Amino acid sequence: MDQNQSRTYTIQEAAEEMQISADTLRYYEKIGLLHPIPRDQNGRRMYGEPDLGWIYWLKLLRDSGMPIRTMKDYVNLTRSGDDDDTIQARCAILEEHRNQLRGKIAHLKDCLDKITKKVEFYQGYRMRPGRRASKKR
Repeated sequence: MDQNQSRTYTIQEAAEEMQISADTLRYYEKIGLLHPIPRDQNGRRMYGEPDLGWIYWLKLLRDSGMPIRTMKDYVNLTRSGDDDDTIQARCAILEEHRNQLRGKIAHLKDCLDKITKKVEFYQGYRMRPGRRASKKR
């Protein structure tokens, strides 16, 4: 491979590299989250480094709970160009998602704190003087 040519990946290699299923990659292409992926002479998808960058970003959005519909809106805005309106709209989507994530994180932290207190209660209960250990059968 010469220096001007970037590495390409089969669907399986891309899936493995990005820790995502090949089915998900096909689905993302089918619904337009990924542009049509070029194919080799045998019809196999060949992903390039820029594709992996997009896949990384899509995976991050999805893993963080962004709905597919919102991801599609974001992708469509990105493809529409870099004028002030599309950049503002993309930023608004990400800010809303970030706010939702912060709310979920705060809720999960509260749940974790309560579970931790319950575990500490049970650990303290087991250690009480005069308490007999249960017999294992």
